[in-house]
Amino acid sequence: MKLMLSYGMNSNIDQMRYRCPQAISLGRYDIQDHRLVFRGVADVVPSPGDVLQTVLWEITDECETALDLLEGYPDFYTKKYIDVVVHGKVMSAMIYHMLPEFDYVASPSNSYVRLLEEGYEIHGLDTDQIYGSEGFWASSDNMYGY
Repeated sequence: MKLMLSYGMNSNIDQMRYRCPQAISLGRYDIQDHRLVFRGVADVVPSPGDVLQTVLWEITDECETALDLLEGYPDFYTKKYIDVVVHGKVMSAMIYHMLPEFDYVASPSNSYVRLLEEGYEIHGLDTDQIYGSEGFWASSDNMYGY
C-alpha cells in the first residue's frame, strides 16, 4: 500500500478522481509540528507545536507518476516521508513540499482557494487552516480580504 498526505489541491476529491481514479481517500490525518503556508499554491513547513490537517490517500504507482508531473517533481516540489498510523500499523506516507529556493509567500487565487475549500469541507478539515495561513491575504484575485 502506497500512501500520500495532501493539504492543497489534492485534498479535493474531484481533482484526485481526474488525475488518480484509483486513489482512495482514507480521510483526515493530522500531522504534528507542521503548518500550511501559501507560495501562490499550498506548501507545508515544519512548525513546532502546530498541527497540519491533511487528507491521507492510498495511491497507485500510476497515481504517483501523475502527481509528480502535476507537482513539478523534482524541480518545484520534492517529497518527504512521514510515519503515519493506519489501522494500528505504522506506515510511511509521502508528502510534497516545495524546494528551499521557493521560500517566499504569495496569495493563492480564488479558484485555487475554492478547490481547497471543497476538499477540506468533504474531509472534515478546518477551513480556518486556509484563511489563517501565512501568505493568505487580499490581492486583486482574492475576494476573501484576509
